Amino acid sequence: MPTKRKQPKPRVAVLRHDRDGLVRCRVCGCTDREPCCPPCSWAPQEADLCAFCLTAARVLAAWQQCAHRANWTALRREVSKLIEAGGV
Repeated sequence: MPTKRKQPKPRVAVLRHDRDGLVRCRVCGCTDREPCCPPCSWAPQEADLCAFCLTAARVLAAWQQCAHRANWTALRREVSKLIEAGGV
């Protein structure tokens, strides 16, 4: 007799809050009181993602799809070099 497959439970997003009850961005941790620099806004259709992190995620997704050989380790190394040199 065939067994029934269980349907996966839908994932419910858990909003992170700071100690004052403000929602935190799920990527960078900014809040309305402590925003990114320059100040960001909340991304449309996303309760816990700031617009700055949404833009970064979209750019990285495009890079991963279009790069000849997307190498995350090499990219992180280059970002670290830029930060250390003050080029950001």
